[in-house]
Amino acid sequence: MEERRKCFRVKLRKLTSLVLHEGAYELIEEDAKSTSAKIDVKDISTGGLSLKSKYELVQGTSLELTMPKIKALDSAVIKCEVTRADFEDGNYEYAVGLKFIPRNTNYLKQFVEAIKA
Repeated sequence: MEERRKCFRVKLRKLTSLVLHEGAYELIEEDAKSTSAKIDVKDISTGGLSLKSKYELVQGTSLELTMPKIKALDSAVIKCEVTRADFEDGNYEYAVGLKFIPRNTNYLKQFVEAIKA
């Protein structure tokens, strides 16, 4: 099976979230502005994506992800929720799972097709 990995520079903006982190509830405050981050997409579907990044995210956090322009598809802001965020000591990066909110939009279908092409 061919491995499909793509690296992108995206913008992330955390939204106000109440998350359970290390046994206690934690308030994640909304970022005033987006932060630029490089992500290495491991897997993507119209429901979400799996990625690696040095940008720290906490499971349960809501965020806005500004997807880059790819081929003929314009850039767009997509709301996501972090479903998994594991720090990998050897690589000094996070393995992150995001689910898109809402899922299966026309934009996401086109974005997935553009990446996999």
